[in-house]
Amino acid sequence: MTEIWNSSKWHAIYWASEFEKENFGVYQIRIVDKDNKPIPIPRIGGTDPDGVIYIGRSGYRSQKTNRSLAKRISEFERGLHSGEGTYYLLKAYCKFFRTDPYKDHQLQYRVGRVAGTKEKVYETEIYSLATYFAQYGELPPCNSKFDRKWDRFEPALKGVSIYKKPT
Repeated sequence: MTEIWNSSKWHAIYWASEFEKENFGVYQIRIVDKDNKPIPIPRIGGTDPDGVIYIGRSGYRSQKTNRSLAKRISEFERGLHSGEGTYYLLKAYCKFFRTDPYKDHQLQYRVGRVAGTKEKVYETEIYSLATYFAQYGELPPCNSKFDRKWDRFEPALKGVSIYKKPT
């Protein structure tokens, strides 16, 4: 399932409302420097070279609110999103955000489109988070609202190919 990101390209976050109107699935948001190069993020299990700060999901095609990928990503951009709340606090109160390479940073996104049911979108998000966790030992820095997923997270983590059972 990690192949969901293989064919997806990174775009400036403000393009989401144009490109992702009718699409549903999962998305990643990353931080890039003024030259559009990802800013690597040191994690417990190694450095994330892509600079991913958030992994999330859209709503589902069958929902009345039609929370497409475009809506969810633009909610992050406009400050109407739980992950953006953490991002705002980092920008506002952490000194390192006033120095290079963060000083003039920008956000980019990429998507993994998921066809099918509400459950398929939900499971794809959980698996994407479990894959990140298994690789880096932590969730992306702005994924702070994870409480409802813990009961499904460990089984997903066991399904990740790089998972090794503790001895």
